[in-house]
Amino acid sequence: MAGALNPEIVGSEMSADTIQMLPVTDAAEVPILAHLSDIALKPDGFYEFLTRYGSQSVYDEVVGKLTQALEDPHSYIFKAVRKNAPGSDNPSDSIIGFAHWFIGYVQTPKVDPFALRVAAQENKDSSFNVAVPETHKTPQMSNVNSLVAEPTRTLNPLDEMMRISGNAYISAIRGKKHVCQSFLILSEVDQRPGQPI
Repeated sequence: MAGALNPEIVGSEMSADTIQMLPVTDAAEVPILAHLSDIALKPDGFYEFLTRYGSQSVYDEVVGKLTQALEDPHSYIFKAVRKNAPGSDNPSDSIIGFAHWFIGYVQTPKVDPFALRVAAQENKDSSFNVAVPETHKTPQMSNVNSLVAEPTRTLNPLDEMMRISGNAYISAIRGKKHVCQSFLILSEVDQRPGQPI
C-alpha cells in the first residue's frame, strides 16, 4: 500500500470543471493509468525506441511498475481526476493524468543491477547492434600474424542506456534521502503547453 497522505494537502480545486489530485490506492486503477500512459507517450520518438528494444510493451512495463509502487510504502501515486461541473455534457469524472513519486534512499542490491547484459537473441533491427570486445587487450604489433578476432557480444541499446543512466543516478544520490519522480503523464487532449491545467 502506498504511503499515507494528508487529504488536505492532496486535493486541489479549479474553475467550473475541477481537477483534483487524489492518491491511487486501488490496484484496479492501474490498467487505466497504464493505458493513459501508452496513449500519451505514443507521439514521442522515445516510444518507438522503447517498443523496439524493450522486453515488454510500454503498457505492460507501466502496469508492472505501478503495481510494485502500490505495495511500496515509500512510493506515492497520484491521479489527476477531472470532476465535471453539474449539468455538463459529460457528468462522469475522468482520470486525465497521473504522477508517481518515490521518497527515500537508493536501494542498491549486492549485485550490480546495471551490469552489462548480453542480448540473448538477435535484435529486431540489427543495424543498431553494438559490438563490444570481451577484453580490452592492446594487440602486440611485433607479431601481427598472431592477431585473432576477439569474441564480441551484442548489447541491447535500451539496456545500455538504462545501465548508464542508472549508474549515474546511483553515484549522484548514494546515501542521500531524496524525492524522485518516475512518471508524470497527462492525456494528450489535456496537454496545453504554457497554460495551467
